[in-house]
Amino acid sequence: MPVDPDTQKMLDAIEAAGAPPIFDGTDPVASREAYLVAARAAEQGLDGIATEDRTLAGTDLGARVYTPAERSPGTVVFFHGGGWVVGDLDSHDRFCARIARDTGATVVSVDYRLAPEHPFPTPYEDCWAALLAVAADVESFGGGKIAVAGDSAGGNLAAAIAQRARDEQQELAAALLLYPAVDLEGDYLSKTQNATGYRLTKSDMDAFERAYAGSADRTDPRMSPLYGDPSGLCPTIVAVAGYDPLRDEGTAYAEVLEKAGVDVTLRAYPDFIHGFFGMAWMSPACDAAAAELTADLAKYLR
Repeated sequence: MPVDPDTQKMLDAIEAAGAPPIFDGTDPVASREAYLVAARAAEQGLDGIATEDRTLAGTDLGARVYTPAERSPGTVVFFHGGGWVVGDLDSHDRFCARIARDTGATVVSVDYRLAPEHPFPTPYEDCWAALLAVAADVESFGGGKIAVAGDSAGGNLAAAIAQRARDEQQELAAALLLYPAVDLEGDYLSKTQNATGYRLTKSDMDAFERAYAGSADRTDPRMSPLYGDPSGLCPTIVAVAGYDPLRDEGTAYAEVLEKAGVDVTLRAYPDFIHGFFGMAWMSPACDAAAAELTADLAKYLR
């Protein structure tokens, strides 16, 4: 199946412009600036979403709170993608606004610290502290049930935090994992098949993983959730894209959860690339997929 035509137009434009790698391991600050510029160029505002920047109580962590005009009970703690190296609250505005609008829940986007300045386990620990801070004062956010969500590296963090939440009896309604990185140790066919040509490259991922993992054990479940105990996890929605280096590890994680009896939904989109949730503004097909995934999440927040 060919790449979604609207997505292919974007890929062609990126190639024609000679866009540099997302991250080559040499200059994280410049990579962050370029990533944010690209994200802002694609911004499409959503009406009816109020935002507020806050510092989470008991932490030094910033967060942006998205509250929809038509609000339903429920709070989603969101961890942004960007390979643990790039990305921030601004780069993922449209992700969080979309989740808030579609689900009616309040979304709390977490400004966790980034590698390589703050490698594993700092981003993981920041995300856990953020979840606890939200849970301790959930009524000042969106109230209701709590879910976690994230894309790419944020999906990695959401999956790892869901495992810790189970272990420490912090109830979660669900986890939404958008094309997550869940295995920093393993090798997969999709990394070879989709190594180049689809924006996120294998080289990008290798550089991201080196920056985040450092010398730590890459099979540590806090870093690679695929190696963790899947039993008793909260309901989990996993989205994978056909032209994504991370496709196969996301699929493998969903299969492991299913075998363990977890309520898991695997949404596979064979003609999409990594990052498709944020491409809804330019692709009707990506927009429909985003709506399907937010509907999946909303079901568990009710």
